[in-house]
Amino acid sequence: MSDEEPAKVIRSDAQQLVDLVTALIGLGLVLYTQNPEPFERAWEHVRSWGYAWMHRISVWEARQAIRSLPETDESS
Repeated sequence: MSDEEPAKVIRSDAQQLVDLVTALIGLGLVLYTQNPEPFERAWEHVRSWGYAWMHRISVWEARQAIRSLPETDESS
């Protein structure tokens, strides 16, 4: 009876990745509930970066629209 090998449970890489992501999310939630100020500052930084990026894109689109206007030879 002592010749039996114990059963080994092997988790796939996908399962390990899901476990890691779940653990990181849980840890992040615990840290956020204990001290939300750094997260709020980080979120404000991300938002300001996003707004700046959208502003650059809108300026670029406006410049493209102006360049696509037909030229006129009329002088006022």
